[in-house]
Amino acid sequence: MTKGITFALFFLLASLALLQGQSLIPRQNQEDWGYWNKNTETFAITGFQEALPFVSGLGLVRQGNKWGALGEDAQLLIPIEQDRIQHLTEGIFALQKEGKIHLYGMPAGSLNGPFRDAALLKDRPDILVLADEKGNYGLLRTSGQQILPFAFCGPPTHLGEGLLLPRQEGQKINYGVYSVEGKEIIPPIYYKIELWDGKYYNCRSADGFYYLLDTSGKTLLNRQKSKIQGVMPAFFILGEGEIQQVILRKNGASYTLKEINFWGKILVGYDSMGAQLLLSPEGEVLRLTARQRLLQVYGDKILICQLNVRKDCSRQLLIDIQGKEVIPPLYDEISSWNDKWAVVRPERKEEKYGLIELKKGKSLLPAVYERIYLLDHDYLQVYRDGESQFLGPDLQPARWSYDDLPLEGEYYYAVRLSYLRPYRNNPNLPKELQSSLKKSSNKKIVIPLEINEVKPIRDKYNNSSLPDRMTIWRSYRLPGPPTALMALDGRALTGFEYTSISYHEQGLIHVYGHDSLDGGIKVVHGLVDFEGNIQIPLVYDNITDVGKQYILVEKYGLWGVISHDNQAIIPIQYGHIRYIAPGYFLLKKFEKWGIASLDGSILAKPQYDEIKPLERGFQATLQGKTIFLDSQGKSAEDK
Repeated sequence: MTKGITFALFFLLASLALLQGQSLIPRQNQEDWGYWNKNTETFAITGFQEALPFVSGLGLVRQGNKWGALGEDAQLLIPIEQDRIQHLTEGIFALQKEGKIHLYGMPAGSLNGPFRDAALLKDRPDILVLADEKGNYGLLRTSGQQILPFAFCGPPTHLGEGLLLPRQEGQKINYGVYSVEGKEIIPPIYYKIELWDGKYYNCRSADGFYYLLDTSGKTLLNRQKSKIQGVMPAFFILGEGEIQQVILRKNGASYTLKEINFWGKILVGYDSMGAQLLLSPEGEVLRLTARQRLLQVYGDKILICQLNVRKDCSRQLLIDIQGKEVIPPLYDEISSWNDKWAVVRPERKEEKYGLIELKKGKSLLPAVYERIYLLDHDYLQVYRDGESQFLGPDLQPARWSYDDLPLEGEYYYAVRLSYLRPYRNNPNLPKELQSSLKKSSNKKIVIPLEINEVKPIRDKYNNSSLPDRMTIWRSYRLPGPPTALMALDGRALTGFEYTSISYHEQGLIHVYGHDSLDGGIKVVHGLVDFEGNIQIPLVYDNITDVGKQYILVEKYGLWGVISHDNQAIIPIQYGHIRYIAPGYFLLKKFEKWGIASLDGSILAKPQYDEIKPLERGFQATLQGKTIFLDSQGKSAEDK
């Protein structure tokens, strides 16, 4: 019974103490600050120049330029003699005094200082990043367990699921990768490590060799002399310049190729004998003969030109990636194809085309047409003797009504001079525009008659389109600029004022015009909103990056930063400016780099040879020496 009463009394007192802490709020008392008790409606304590709200059970207070902390019972727990107090995570604070940091709230017996730096690992409230008095970094759990020793010369940077950490060996700094549990994934022996596609570590040693490892640390490519340029599902690409090396993953076979490029998903290059080599994404290798030349890749079909079938005579053939003939070399031209048909021009038929069945090669239409277009839904448009005709899937003449046009594919249609005209310029026209055109009556003109082309306004990465805005183009033969901004309901949002209207970002659309300069013409850039109102006038030579609070602009070869209302944030006087998250600009001037904040304040003047962002601060290079800067651009020497 007595034990039960004692426990209940203890619980009651603890609850009252908790309520006391929750009821204390900072409030000004005439000329100083204190904590007001909401329950008693009196000041629990006063006499501070600053008092902050309680967090993790502590209320931070300041007298003069020194800080301390009160508990929830208004008693002083941390003496008011700290230069700075920072809340790191639940229950743990960093106390800084005379350049040294101690941790408050750590479990008994664990490391608590002194440290030179203390912070929380990004996205991990249970892991602390600490630097000892010598400036060596390590990782410590908030439970007191040490994850990584104090053996690294800089703070960690997230690299995929791993942590990139620098380690100094004499005068050299090498990098390694570790898990957040402290497991070594890649030993600290590499001069540089990059993460590719979230799956691979591209490493370079100090002696100039290249290595490729997966995220478990398994070596995929070892000690390569050539730089690793690409990692594909079935092969690797190495080397720079005109000659490169391709290594297959399944068997290690190596090919040395010139003029490598991609045709769709297929890699194409020339071997030492001048023959073209084709590699599919699955690692299938097809070597063309010296008399064959690649013309086109579409889907899983490859169009080849067969040279000198007979004297001074060449033919085209269609094959798959295994080299199997789909259409043999019987035709002077194979102009287009789909899954069913192919448009071909037979021998000695000058500009006359026919249609054959793709699988069996059977002739379906004779070679009497000047042009044959393969449309969606197995429709065709054929031209003969200057007259156009539509054919249906049965290859019989088809009369389409305007409401029945198939608008879902890569063609779309507009009413122009009372006949239907197909455009093949926009494979992803917004569905709203398709629907608007499709539902229009026969006589209604949705797009003005003088308009030659309609284009959607896509985002910066060519992904999504604005659903209700489009660019309209009129004939270049008409005087004045050719493009304007139009709403889906037919409203003209601008006149024909621009030479081009491009992509949108952050609620603004890039527009371009021409300006005369010393007798010549140059392109100028500006921005309008979705209603066509000018936000940034056409006065800049380039606009490359539009953020929520800034815009990067170029004028006369120099770069600056302006706001969305065209006010200067950073003057236009730098050779290059690059934005880096979470709110900094790297500035280049006279081949030296500096740092500015989002509001334009210069944190570090351009004096470094190179600056790389870290999760906390920056890594700078000056005359071959690596220097770590904090988030304010200050080095340890500056402090």
